[in-house]
Amino acid sequence: MIKVSIIVPVYNVEKYLTECLNSLVGQTLKDIEIVAVNDGSKDNSLRILEEYAEKDKRIKIINQKNAGLSAARNRGVEAATGEFVAFIDSDDWVDLDFCEKLYTAATEEKADIAAGELVWYENPQKNVKQICYKRKLVCKGLKEKYYKLLNGSAYCYVCNKIYRRETLIKSGVVFPEGKVYEDMHWSPRVMCELGKAVAIGGVSYYYRQNVSSITHLTPQNEKMAKDYRDARAALVKFADMHNLIVPFSMWKKIYFRILGLPLAQLSYGDTGVRFYFLGICLFEKRVRVRF
Repeated sequence: MIKVSIIVPVYNVEKYLTECLNSLVGQTLKDIEIVAVNDGSKDNSLRILEEYAEKDKRIKIINQKNAGLSAARNRGVEAATGEFVAFIDSDDWVDLDFCEKLYTAATEEKADIAAGELVWYENPQKNVKQICYKRKLVCKGLKEKYYKLLNGSAYCYVCNKIYRRETLIKSGVVFPEGKVYEDMHWSPRVMCELGKAVAIGGVSYYYRQNVSSITHLTPQNEKMAKDYRDARAALVKFADMHNLIVPFSMWKKIYFRILGLPLAQLSYGDTGVRFYFLGICLFEKRVRVRF
């Protein structure tokens, strides 16, 4: 039986694809399948996939016209047959025991979700562990999962986790196609719809800070800006419905400086306002927002 289906959307990543695939075909858990969705690549990505598929029959290639990351992920879920699914972006990579450790943790705890750590990789000299678990965390309710696994929606990462496929399909939660910032829509809903979750340390997903990725190509793009506003509004709506808090890290900040030194700060956003003086919060007011 296939234990984990690894879904890999692929679009013009010939520079990084080999590193990604090497980390997947070398997994210590052998009962896996790799569902590579070629999303209309115009470079040598498809040729690289085909070369790997010739050597490893666990690799399935799906070709489609370019439809974006969300559509590729959704197509991968439809084609997957494993007990769990994982989403690995094709310019990233994982530890060789990523699937084994997360699958073991999920089965031991009878969990629908298992999460590992996440490292932001910029270059060999600069990488930062963004998500770190010093001990195993078992989360049963939505609030636990929201605050401990998503850090109150600040870390809506999809890729450092595995998800029970049958439960995910029954939930009806899919990635919003045609939008970027899709993780901000998808992750909170999955935390709500799926059951128990477990998080463990000692195994990592490596998220490449790729300046050529879609979120870096056109930072002033109007559609991208609108997608971000929509995603943020969806997060606020979700949090409001479930009596959760959206973190101030998502808020806009204004700094008041004297001789170039920060003296005071005003943070404001969809759910309230905070005022800081010399780093101390002197005032906070929260509001409940309806959409």
